[in-house]
Amino acid sequence: MEYSSQLMKDKIEDYQNVIEGLNRDTISSKNSTSCSYSSALKKSKSNHSSADVLILKSSDQNKNNAQIEKDIKNMCNESDLKINVNGTKHIKSGLLINCENKESLSKLKDLVSSKGNSSYTASVPGKFNPRLKIYNVLAEDATQPGLVEDIISRNDLNASIEDIKVVAKIKNKKDYNIIIEVTPFLFKNIIERGSLYIGWHKSNIAECFNLIKCYKCCKYGHTKNKCTSQVAICPKCSGSHEMKDCETERLCCPNCTFSNSRFKLQLTTDHTANDLSCHTYQHKLNLVKQKTNYC
Repeated sequence: MEYSSQLMKDKIEDYQNVIEGLNRDTISSKNSTSCSYSSALKKSKSNHSSADVLILKSSDQNKNNAQIEKDIKNMCNESDLKINVNGTKHIKSGLLINCENKESLSKLKDLVSSKGNSSYTASVPGKFNPRLKIYNVLAEDATQPGLVEDIISRNDLNASIEDIKVVAKIKNKKDYNIIIEVTPFLFKNIIERGSLYIGWHKSNIAECFNLIKCYKCCKYGHTKNKCTSQVAICPKCSGSHEMKDCETERLCCPNCTFSNSRFKLQLTTDHTANDLSCHTYQHKLNLVKQKTNYC
């Protein structure tokens, strides 16, 4: 599910680069021998903490990330502060800096704020509120103007309209699936119920994860409409064709095959890319959960 605002798209990219990009760079550079997926992730997490990451942006549109990095390095060298940095990464929305610890992060953020002359902004990525999918909501109920108010009143929820945000309404043949974003407290309350009353109808609910996947190349992080791959990749056998044209019974997940090749892992590949037990899918799912505020 894609966000309509560019700000939210940038925030998603920030998260993906913070948790996934840095962790994967660590896996590929520090693990020259084959290892399990879980052990590789444990090693990466011990070296890079997503909590100690800072994103720097420049108000000067003509200044690229390389120039930003040079300016920040000079700024640090001119100061008497001891700021330790594990590494940097150039992302679309700015320069991502992975600090050694929270102390270095705090020092760097204060330094940029005091000497940046308002040309730089430093931010620490936060977390998203949890999401829920409400299934099979009748059309007249899904399209009503006071949908959030109806959810609160009919289910006697201890909440205000600010606690529930309608993210998307997905139209089915006869009804709608609705995705809402709620506060952590409200999430726990609703998930325990297992259903919600909307209008004169009871709808099942389940946690919903913002996991974007391309159904052309099978990779995560973009949709089919924005895919740059020249050919379709079969989620069943990894061949260069669509799944409907697949003629083999052999299962070979393209995502786990790619991870084995790039990160020298030993993941099993005898499943499809759509399998919920897929190692790559489970890894991506865990990344989304790390970005979700359940407290």
